[in-house]
Amino acid sequence: MFKGAGIVEQAVSAGAVGYVSKNADLEVLLQAMEKADKGTFYMEESLTSDYVIYTNLFQSLTKREKELVGLFFQNKNEEEIARLMGITPRAVDNYMTRILSKLGVVSKKELLRKFGDTMSSGGGYARIVFLDKNDFSKIFSQNTNNSCPLFYSA
Repeated sequence: MFKGAGIVEQAVSAGAVGYVSKNADLEVLLQAMEKADKGTFYMEESLTSDYVIYTNLFQSLTKREKELVGLFFQNKNEEEIARLMGITPRAVDNYMTRILSKLGVVSKKELLRKFGDTMSSGGGYARIVFLDKNDFSKIFSQNTNNSCPLFYSA
């Protein structure tokens, strides 16, 4: 349902000026690049509603719960999360129970499936490429055949 919203959020939080799925048409990619060149954020329309729902749900989490979810999405196990957060594995389990409840999921597997953070599983998302305004200007001034070699699928 929210496939990819987690990775979109990570890109946005890291300062991305736009986000387009690897399945987007070339015209959508070019539109995103034009918006970014003008300093305007762009998100592919098909991703917008899931992203809004995702961010609203995650706003209900405390800072500590968000930290734990972030570590979980990095494929850290319970013991690693406990060590990194300075808490016991039992506390990790308690946090995770509250997180699952707040997000309306019943298992860690469903959490991964529903919120689609597939960064380390190779789940079919384009690699995130960060370009500054000068890079966009170079692409548009040199791009006469509507190709964009800087964006590619994983």
